[in-house]
Amino acid sequence: MAKQIDITITETVEELKSLIRLESNAKKNSRLRALYLVKTGQVTYKNHLADLLGYNRTSVREWFEKYEEGGLDSLMEIGTSPGRTSHITDEMAEALQQKIVANAFENYQDVVDFIKEKFEVELPYNTLHRFIHYKLGAALNSSKMKTRKFAARKEIMANYFNKTTKTNLPKT
Repeated sequence: MAKQIDITITETVEELKSLIRLESNAKKNSRLRALYLVKTGQVTYKNHLADLLGYNRTSVREWFEKYEEGGLDSLMEIGTSPGRTSHITDEMAEALQQKIVANAFENYQDVVDFIKEKFEVELPYNTLHRFIHYKLGAALNSSKMKTRKFAARKEIMANYFNKTTKTNLPKT
């Protein structure tokens, strides 16, 4: 048999309406709507409430348990997964940061070699590139390479134009 919802909600209907309007997180918004529907008397059974919100009845039960234990603040806490631990330690990150600031690396292969020598850890090129680019918000100073390439191209173009302009000019 379906269980009726037996909970005392301390917030007013107006407070719940304004919180629902202001909340942008979908999970938190669903929890607030659950409180609103119960407070206004539109729903009396957990199964019906779960169906309306699109959640499992055990999730709704857990929400109400959280609310009874710690109030609205406890209900609004959404747990997050810790995620995968990074292969790059804090010590490595600090050493990389210092070397990058000092422009010690010309390319990412130099970074791979540095980590391998100093920390005796083999990390893939892509891992280090992503870490430097996205976590540290840095880019290796490749302007030296660009400058060399540009100078070489400039010289080639200058030689080309000097040859073509000298030979193609009419004699006066």
